[in-house]
Amino acid sequence: MDQQIEKSVLFRQLILNTRKPLVFRKFPTNWKCFDCSIEDWCKRFDANQSKEHSPEFEKMPTKFGDIPQWERFRSKLTTTFTNFLEKYSKDEENWSAFYYEPNTQIPIECRYDIDFSCFGFSKDKINDTSFWLSSKGANTPCHYDTYGCNIVVQVYGRKHWLLFPPDTKLTPIRVPYEESSVYCSENFYSPKNLDRFSIARENAFECILTEGDVLIVPRNWWHYVESLETSLSVNTWIPLKIDIDAQIDECIVKYIVESTLSQECEEKKRYILNPNQLQLITSSDELFDILQILVKNKSTEDQTDEKYSYQYLSEKEVNKLIEKCHNDVSVLPLLSPEKFDSILRDRTKRYVDMEPLHKADIHSMHEALLNAICHPNMINNIKEEFLRNIEKNCMIRYIYS
Repeated sequence: MDQQIEKSVLFRQLILNTRKPLVFRKFPTNWKCFDCSIEDWCKRFDANQSKEHSPEFEKMPTKFGDIPQWERFRSKLTTTFTNFLEKYSKDEENWSAFYYEPNTQIPIECRYDIDFSCFGFSKDKINDTSFWLSSKGANTPCHYDTYGCNIVVQVYGRKHWLLFPPDTKLTPIRVPYEESSVYCSENFYSPKNLDRFSIARENAFECILTEGDVLIVPRNWWHYVESLETSLSVNTWIPLKIDIDAQIDECIVKYIVESTLSQECEEKKRYILNPNQLQLITSSDELFDILQILVKNKSTEDQTDEKYSYQYLSEKEVNKLIEKCHNDVSVLPLLSPEKFDSILRDRTKRYVDMEPLHKADIHSMHEALLNAICHPNMINNIKEEFLRNIEKNCMIRYIYS
């Protein structure tokens, strides 16, 4: 077997089986589109971008209150990439970011030759990548992804990551609602104090990604991400066979959330839904059609050839694979509670006493009830009862017909 192919197979096994975050330092992806400075890459973007569709950035103040910087609070900024670099990335009072943009929104000249075969994954299966261009302070509130495991390539600049195992007792919420993202209510950007973080300080992992580094985030790991300087990263989520359970969960959550909003005004919808979900509201009939397909696939294991098996090796076997990699890969170490406190204490300097932000005249009980009903444990119980009811009522025969 060719040595490079052998290495990529080894990397794939590691990525699909690790129980802790992994980092590849200065990994040679050899993606030609990034064989230049960030300034040149941004100029190339502007030169090949349609003049009628200038990029839209999100913008937020660098000082904030004791709540996460949810997307609904962010203003919009339409400008070129070059202007972002020259002007807005140097703004000390606000951060701005071109966030979570799919590769279809990026000119081909700026994404040419990106593929994840160097990590052992087929080009045919891994087509979707997301781009994240941001200034210092831009952040993604702490959350976990319900689907896949995550490969993050740091192309330019530096980013700070805090990660926590799935069983960490953070407070899961579904308001704001975004499909496949479970947020927590803890604010890691500008906390007023450290009182709410005792639940996380014993389980924190830290990573500072620099240019050329790659981070592997295992399935369902909580993570908070913040740019330390102007940076660009690219990521993809590896589709997994076990995702089908999470997809059923997300269908149930989507039905509950959108059903409660069916008679509400647009203002309340903009409060409960993340902005990117406003155009993705699904009719009940369409949602049940999707759910029907998922239930069938779960029962018959249809289409699993399109997805990868996950954690099929033991931890002992994974450790042996890491030893084979020598200096190519390392497991993130547990962050000491003292270092964790120091990081959060420094961020309390960003806290400012703010007037309560506009709540779209939504009753606090509405938000609390949605978060309670859509709690991951509750949704799992609903799913199990739902599947039992289908089987009990012989509906499986109907679904297959």
